[in-house]
Amino acid sequence: MIMTGFYPWILDWVAAKILLLLLYIVLGTIALKRGKTKAQRIAAFIATLICIGLIFKSALSKFIL
Repeated sequence: MIMTGFYPWILDWVAAKILLLLLYIVLGTIALKRGKTKAQRIAAFIATLICIGLIFKSALSKFIL
């Protein structure tokens, strides 16, 4: 970032993608092994699908959610 001068928080859609990616990773770990009940794992799985959709939406439209 320092060498290129590109900071992701300047562009809202890039910052949104990065935050959604981090949320996707956390929810994915809950869906795969950290969820204590089956309901928690299913809810986390559905939330990860929503995160993927929002990542694609922000990438295609280049606007924040």
